[in-house]
Amino acid sequence: MQVKQALDFALNSEPPSKQLAKELEYPDPPSTDYNLKPEIPKANEINGRVLSSAQKENLERHLESLRKLALNGQITIGGLG
Repeated sequence: MQVKQALDFALNSEPPSKQLAKELEYPDPPSTDYNLKPEIPKANEINGRVLSSAQKENLERHLESLRKLALNGQITIGGLG
């Protein structure tokens, strides 16, 4: 039933603006230092509602592997090295 309601809502809604995709893809200026951005309020609470324990553990392992690659200079984000 939820899928049908979601589909009906989507079909009956106005189309999104032409700028929406760009706004969602690039919400911050290129010069943003994400290390200085505050945490999203209630992020842990929200994640706790939608992720299983196994998913959270897998995510943490993946993030840790990315941190190691970054510390070893093997990856950069946005070419900001």
